[in-house]
Amino acid sequence: MSNQIPTVALALQGGGSHGAFTWGVLDRLLQEVAADRLCFAAISGTSAGAFNAALTVSGLVQGGADLARRKLEDFWRATSQAGFRGGNAFFFGEPGPFGVNLDWSPVAIALEAIGLVVSPYTNPFYTDAIAPLVEQAFSAEDLAAVNAGSGPRLFLTATNVTSNGRAIFTQPDISTASLRASACVPTDFKAVTIGGVPY
Repeated sequence: MSNQIPTVALALQGGGSHGAFTWGVLDRLLQEVAADRLCFAAISGTSAGAFNAALTVSGLVQGGADLARRKLEDFWRATSQAGFRGGNAFFFGEPGPFGVNLDWSPVAIALEAIGLVVSPYTNPFYTDAIAPLVEQAFSAEDLAAVNAGSGPRLFLTATNVTSNGRAIFTQPDISTASLRASACVPTDFKAVTIGGVPY
């Protein structure tokens, strides 16, 4: 029987709630990494998956699996708190004051209808809610460690707005901009420009 540690590559999907679920899965997998029973060769991600992937690699290269677990927890708790402070808990909480879930919330229905005619480019109150979270989670030191390439390979995907082509960002080009570009839902966020190209 071989004593070789299994090495895997992970592909992490996007979507806010999917990202929070994936945090839990990664937390469990990182326990196996900490026990030297598993190794990550590469991690790819899109949107929330990109955040999870970058946080995992950042933690692994700077301090190991326990630091990666802590970085993931800190990010998702900060994201939850930001949503709570923004009033989402009142308007969209479950069961919440306006219904049993988001499907029947008058506020959610009204905001979705407004989103059909108002874009981030025409909204005079537009703010990028993700930017502060990304800046807080990824310091210059974190990005330098990720881009040094000493840990698992990291791949983030985004869409080139002008060509509709897919773009893959990897070390040494991981930045807060590429992370935000990966999570830039067109109906909610203005495009992120990198090297003169909007994503």
